[in-house]
Amino acid sequence: MDADKLSSLSQADTDEGMGEFWDTHDFTEVDNLDLPDVKFTAVRAAPIEVELFAASERQVPMIHSISLSQEVYILLQQRAQQARTSPDALAEDALRRQLGLAESSWQQAFDRLLAKVQARSAGFDPAEIEADITAAADEVKELRRARRAG
Repeated sequence: MDADKLSSLSQADTDEGMGEFWDTHDFTEVDNLDLPDVKFTAVRAAPIEVELFAASERQVPMIHSISLSQEVYILLQQRAQQARTSPDALAEDALRRQLGLAESSWQQAFDRLLAKVQARSAGFDPAEIEADITAAADEVKELRRARRAG
């Protein structure tokens, strides 16, 4: 951290100072309820061995493109939408299977779990699910406001 800059929350000028601040505080003490929540999408998370992670960080990620006919790409988009995934992820999965690249056991277990969750929620309207999540988040914000005010 630059010595002439202060952290906006902890007012610390070092990483150690910020660490000390967060050792004695939590996010609910500094959450600005007037600001909109940050929206994000979690794609996949899984435990990984430290050595494997370190090795993967040393590799430069490479993105390659391939050409597809319009007909194949439209079908890929439709199937990806049905599977609730991206066309890129579906294409990579199909190519891995075609090339005989075995998935790791955690990936297979995760995919089975994800399929179960998607099957259980298939009967619900995505807008209804989103509305329930938003209502729950609003309820938590109100509880925090009440706790701070009270």
